[in-house]
Amino acid sequence: MKNVQLLVLTAIAMIAIGFSDVKAQNTEPNTVIIQVFGEMKNTDVAFSLLVTPPDGSNTYEVPMETRTLKNRKEVAIANTKIVQLEINKWKKEGFVIDGISTIGGPDFLYVVLSK
Repeated sequence: MKNVQLLVLTAIAMIAIGFSDVKAQNTEPNTVIIQVFGEMKNTDVAFSLLVTPPDGSNTYEVPMETRTLKNRKEVAIANTKIVQLEINKWKKEGFVIDGISTIGGPDFLYVVLSK
């Protein structure tokens, strides 16, 4: 009889533990894509940040500095700050970086975040 009680008690404990962390899972994927886009204009590169939020329908553009032959370092610093602010904005909403990719250098940077 004591073995049966222990078995029942163990089964109840396992069931309680199994259900204690059950949460409603969101089956919708939540992915944000941040893209640094550089467009050549003669010897200058006009940058912008293209952000596609999870719904995919409201991509927006954040203006960035234009790089010339004379201001490369300053533009890199300024544009990095803009990228950082955008990433931090999404991290505050619970997103984490899944991956970073560059195509042809930092002029075409992709950051993928999800939650």
